[in-house]
Amino acid sequence: MAATAGIVVPTGAIRYGNQHIALKRVAEGAITPGNLVKKGTADYLVVVNTAGAYPSGVADLNYKAREDNNDPLTHAFAAGEECMVIIHGMVRVVADTSAFTAGDRVMAGDTDGAEVEDQDATAPSAADTYATADFTAIIGGLRTSIGFGLTSAATTVAGVIMLTLC
Repeated sequence: MAATAGIVVPTGAIRYGNQHIALKRVAEGAITPGNLVKKGTADYLVVVNTAGAYPSGVADLNYKAREDNNDPLTHAFAAGEECMVIIHGMVRVVADTSAFTAGDRVMAGDTDGAEVEDQDATAPSAADTYATADFTAIIGGLRTSIGFGLTSAATTVAGVIMLTLC
């Protein structure tokens, strides 16, 4: 228990704990619960986040899936369905190909923007330590951060992050 600081990755939930901020949105296309999502073509619409884009939240469980005896953790939202989007709090997400580490800042994945990985951190070169380009890169990198890992997760494995979009 000490190795994970008491945090166990939930197997049937997206929200971890009870302090969350979530917004009601509408899926513009298929969205799997736990995917990072971004604004769609209108303010009230969301789509699956893409590599290189900054997400606006994490899709919560598809509670309506229970009506058809489907698993709310794996049953995708269809276009036009209401989708709660978590914008702050501890959440279950899946690791991209680069994985993520407990205690490290995390961002949307470079390979799959719907998943999460450790934030890229490139140190400035010794020759340009104080160059404007280096500061621009550092500030840009901070903007890609969506929170930090509370557990570690290998490629395609679920883990828990503290989502800090707001």
